[in-house]
Amino acid sequence: MNDYLNGIVLPSFFDDKLFRQYGEENIYFIYEPELVYLSKEDDIVGIWGTFVKDSLLQRSHTYDSQEGIREEPTSLEAATFAQFLLILNNHRLIYLPMTRDAPSLQNFQTTIKKFLNIKHDEFLRTEKHRLNEQSQRATIKGLAHIHPKPTLDVEYLVSKRALSVYLDQFQKLQSLTIRVMDTNQEAEYSDLIDDIRELSKPINPDRTQLSWANSEGLNIDHVREPVDAFAHGEKVHMTLKGQGHEGTKMQVDNEKLRLKVEHESLPAENNDLVKLMYQDYINQAANVTSSGDISIGPNPLGSLEKIDITDIHNDE
Repeated sequence: MNDYLNGIVLPSFFDDKLFRQYGEENIYFIYEPELVYLSKEDDIVGIWGTFVKDSLLQRSHTYDSQEGIREEPTSLEAATFAQFLLILNNHRLIYLPMTRDAPSLQNFQTTIKKFLNIKHDEFLRTEKHRLNEQSQRATIKGLAHIHPKPTLDVEYLVSKRALSVYLDQFQKLQSLTIRVMDTNQEAEYSDLIDDIRELSKPINPDRTQLSWANSEGLNIDHVREPVDAFAHGEKVHMTLKGQGHEGTKMQVDNEKLRLKVEHESLPAENNDLVKLMYQDYINQAANVTSSGDISIGPNPLGSLEKIDITDIHNDE
């Protein structure tokens, strides 16, 4: 990501002409992005902004207790949004839905991927023009080989506490699959993940995964140690399948296991909110609680703001 920061990445977030339309009634875009210093001492920089879904809601009928169902078509403009903080140094994404039905992380991934592709195409055309002006023959196809189209995956980080809770809900864990994500070269991994990636490179797979399966059930107690080792901060996607204690089918993956921070309230000022979101990430990274998860304050009302801490994988 950082290799093409100025040429592709930053323009993908800061060009206010960019938008993605889904259907006839939904438009996604980035609103008022900022480049923020998160730690001047450590030279840590992030992109802060608002991810907006602008929609046109349609109504065709209403219900009246006297008249029953009646035709009454109308439309209403509505915007839902989430705040995000992308840490450029390590590609961690802190994502905070601010409204009901806020755009999802999948919406964010699809939108930013489109923006990256647009800016990649512009980058190739600019590079071709620059080289041709210097009397160096260049083609878009040739430059695309040198500067491949970026790929983007947004993946939830796994909460150790949630993982432990879900493992307890399995009466019989029949399969465990751990898919190793393609990721950025500058990130740091465990030795095992490094070994798996190095072994896979010459094979050139589309995906790399470890899988354990037993229809009679895996030994859950012995599953905990490798799963826990993979869970903490690694770029992996886990899928656990089996049966619950009542015999019902169970399937759990990163979305259910995701690491999140819960707050009863949030600061009104953007600067304070950026600091809070970054501090949540720091707390997680520093293993503030013994479980590796974050728990902030009691929840007497049952109404919480949830901040998801995820990871972006980008290959240029």
